[in-house]
Amino acid sequence: MIGRDHGRWRVVGAVLVAAAFLPLHRLLDPARAGPAAASTRAQVDAVMAHAWSGTAAVLAMAALVVVLVGLRMRSLRSDGSGDGSEASPPFHPHPWETATARGLTGISERAWVAGCAVVAGAITGAVSRWLLGGRPTLADEVIQLRHARLLAAGQWADAWPLDAAFRNSVNGVWTPEGWASIYPPGHTALLAVAARLGAVEWLGPLLTAGTVGFTAALVLRLFPERPTTARVAAAAVALSPFVWGIGAGYLSHAGAACAVSLALWAAVRARDGGAGWAVVTGAAAGWAVASRPWTGLALAVVLPVGVWVARLVRERRSPPPLRLHRPDDPPPPSPFGPRDVIVRAGAAVAGGAPFAVLLAWWNTRLFGSPLRFGYTAAFGSAHGLGFHRDPWGNAYGFTEALAYTGSDLALLGLHLFETPVPAVAAVGAWLLLRGRPFRGSGLFLAWALAAVVANAAYWHHGIHFGPRMLYEAGPAWIVLTVLAAVGLGLPRGTLAAPTPEERAASPPPAPWAVVAVARVATVVALGWGLALGLPPRLGSWALPPLAPLPDPGPAPSLVFVHGSWAGREAARLEASGMRRDSVETALRRNDLCRVHTYAAARRAGTPLPPLDLDPAPGSPATLATVELSEGNRARVDPATPWTSDCVREAGSDREGTVELAPVLARVPWTGEVGPVVWVRDLGPGENRAVLDAFPGRAPRVWVAGGLEDYDEAMDRLWGPGP
Repeated sequence: MIGRDHGRWRVVGAVLVAAAFLPLHRLLDPARAGPAAASTRAQVDAVMAHAWSGTAAVLAMAALVVVLVGLRMRSLRSDGSGDGSEASPPFHPHPWETATARGLTGISERAWVAGCAVVAGAITGAVSRWLLGGRPTLADEVIQLRHARLLAAGQWADAWPLDAAFRNSVNGVWTPEGWASIYPPGHTALLAVAARLGAVEWLGPLLTAGTVGFTAALVLRLFPERPTTARVAAAAVALSPFVWGIGAGYLSHAGAACAVSLALWAAVRARDGGAGWAVVTGAAAGWAVASRPWTGLALAVVLPVGVWVARLVRERRSPPPLRLHRPDDPPPPSPFGPRDVIVRAGAAVAGGAPFAVLLAWWNTRLFGSPLRFGYTAAFGSAHGLGFHRDPWGNAYGFTEALAYTGSDLALLGLHLFETPVPAVAAVGAWLLLRGRPFRGSGLFLAWALAAVVANAAYWHHGIHFGPRMLYEAGPAWIVLTVLAAVGLGLPRGTLAAPTPEERAASPPPAPWAVVAVARVATVVALGWGLALGLPPRLGSWALPPLAPLPDPGPAPSLVFVHGSWAGREAARLEASGMRRDSVETALRRNDLCRVHTYAAARRAGTPLPPLDLDPAPGSPATLATVELSEGNRARVDPATPWTSDCVREAGSDREGTVELAPVLARVPWTGEVGPVVWVRDLGPGENRAVLDAFPGRAPRVWVAGGLEDYDEAMDRLWGPGP
């Protein structure tokens, strides 16, 4: 057990149960917090209804089973399962529990850890290959893949010599080195190495295997008195669909999760052994910070130091008793003092220093300052932490933080295992009813809760295969869910007997009926999730495979990729020097023809027409959304007449569009002198600058139907014009 104050853990448990079932997401006001708030409300509404009805159904089924098996009311004191005191009768597990425990503990720890890692990596790889089709599913992945291709070719950025509008893309920024992604270098560098080896699609599964392996090793180390429970918890991390989904892609969350789990495992090794493990802790923490700075600081820097300080405080409060040792006894643990914490912290700093230097150099070279990240360079200071309006004017105050955090926990609770009973509610019920977590679970509680608290200070709460901003703490929540399932069955524990110390310090046992219902409900919920929750969830992930890139014909060639009108205007505005947050505000709050006229004037240096650039939530009610072609939408004001240029821009999209960024994320970067140069189609007039710069190349146009001859495509798409 950890801690002696039952009350604080009961408060945490009550908060978690409330977050799983109370409609905190309804505090989000789309008028203040924008479209993301409306989307979050809609998604959590469906999840919350499932949580209420599913939990009620599972508990009802469990109660019915308990009644049908003919259990009779009796006190736990008289049935031999323990009454919470040392004087209680000994624990006698059922034969099936004994057989299960023997089967699980008969496998060595190393083999179990390796097996969990291999299973997780294999399943994640299968999800990536056969469900996601190996394709990136978010703009974040696309842009990091594009930048990784540059790094793999030995280039820091895309030094495009012509108009930036031909090559820029969302979540990128033009730097003195050229175009670069806004993301820190940690995960992008890993993608670059994988791209260099021709195995970029296997990076996510490998990182997932690492995350599961390090977490499994940590669980087995922290619960030596509960080897069966530890093995079940490790296997549960490998079998969570939440772990597979994000791990199957190219997001930096996968790398950060692996780094965090490695940092915590090494921190515990450093606590119990030599300070050399602290160097590994620091290196892993540096990797995490270089991949996802805020998450890395909260989980991979603060928590390891907390591990060492916690041991120091624990030994100060209760020093080990003096006792005589026989020659064959193991040596007593060495005392842990302030010097040990300082030495380990210094070793961790040494391990993390190379990553800190890399991050500072990256930021300085690309964005002008060691502490200036690409996020700020592209979107301004409003992209940072804290309670304020985000770069697009959406409010993020205490109310929004509470609502989004409750939404994250509600979504996480169901998507960890796709069970009808939220896992977060199970963890909360365990803390609320038992009052104390198991000894060794303090680190997992800190890991899980630190991620929630840290993300509450950030305005972005993305939903992708679940609440992706909590992905790095997903392993901790999974382990806690297993501990909760066991803990709710105490004092007659499922798969593991309580230790004598836990029996002596345990709060009064729950009535036998509560224990029986908790046990049966665990089995029912797990079976329900596997049979009814997981298959449709995996089915919803299925995407068509990526179509092969078209053959551009004899080299050298020049391919103009015809994207959407809105994408062209965004490229033109950014090339004119407008910051990315203002670009997105312009597209969201104005008729697209007005944006086109404004962009043309800005690029020509003529007087600018009026344009709404107020960073306010959402879009004005006067705007309507029209579809120019399949999946290609534009905001228009029906009361605003279009110019002939705007009619021409819109008409060019009628046959469909192909965006440039995903193309550049797939093709190896070969520079402007490579066999194929890929650029954005801006129309015959603007394209002339590229044609003149690359004479002798056969120009082609990639439209939705495939590659076409340049002149024929220009005439058909754009028609006569300047």
